[in-house]
Amino acid sequence: MLTGRRSAGRLLGRWHGVSTVVALLGCRPSHAVRTNPTAQATSARACPASLLPLAPPGAARWLWVRPRALFDDPQAGPLLAGLLRDTGERALLDDTERNGVDLRTVERALFVDPGDGALLLAAGAFDAQRIIGLQWDRMLPPRRRSDAGHGAWRIEGMLGGRRVSVAADGACGLYARAEGNTRAADRVLADGRTRPRGDDPMEPLRWHVNGAPASVTDADGAAITASLRWFELRATPTPEGLRTDVVLDGPLPADTPARVARFLETVVASPLGASVGADEWLAPGSVTWERRDGQWWGRATLPWRGLRALADLGRGRIDVRDRPSF
Repeated sequence: MLTGRRSAGRLLGRWHGVSTVVALLGCRPSHAVRTNPTAQATSARACPASLLPLAPPGAARWLWVRPRALFDDPQAGPLLAGLLRDTGERALLDDTERNGVDLRTVERALFVDPGDGALLLAAGAFDAQRIIGLQWDRMLPPRRRSDAGHGAWRIEGMLGGRRVSVAADGACGLYARAEGNTRAADRVLADGRTRPRGDDPMEPLRWHVNGAPASVTDADGAAITASLRWFELRATPTPEGLRTDVVLDGPLPADTPARVARFLETVVASPLGASVGADEWLAPGSVTWERRDGQWWGRATLPWRGLRALADLGRGRIDVRDRPSF
């Protein structure tokens, strides 16, 4: 119903590190990363408390992730580890060796589509000098390098046929990589970055899109997206399953919940829905709706058994003609 010409996967696929941010979820670090206490003390007063405010204002699309929180969850961690076994771990190690970013240490990550390129912001225990050294050696001219002081650097050059900038602040544990508008990476080093402009989301995962998808597949979807200002998908692991909240903002029709329910009925009746037993966890009434400050909020909990079935399907372990027994 809410599909567009560019799926979230295609959008994020252009950004460096997306596959490895996901891959880290299946790999536990063998030991804690030690940082330099002196360097931390030097710039502690200048370190921002939140990552999201560093994103360019008005970004149309962004994806927020707390990788370590997802991995440490007793249900989500093993599920993601199973998805990424072997090839995912290898990709993570290769990327770490090439770029110096050990994504197993990432506490928070933000992927942004600012409209004029792509931007990755991350917070964690980073070795800024190693990051800059490895990526500087791989960059082709014309390239530039600058020392921002207090254990922070910025470089810019050609990588993979694209103009790229990288900024790393080891004392504050910040990393940024920008394509297109290369100045966007400077936001982790710029003066005034500690000004309070909001907090980071509490959820381990939040996907935000301004406006509506470019195309829809049915009349119910058209009625909703025609007046949609923005929507968000928020996910939090619970013992019962993945609690998922959908927030729809705009002058939406009064029968929005009914229209969404009709769409979910088509999902349940599809071969994909049947293969993962969706009729058990997307039955009528499984999604609750309420109005909050002019927005529609929908909530559903996707049980872990259904998500494991989806994961098995993605790895080719389920024939979509057969329904798994839970």
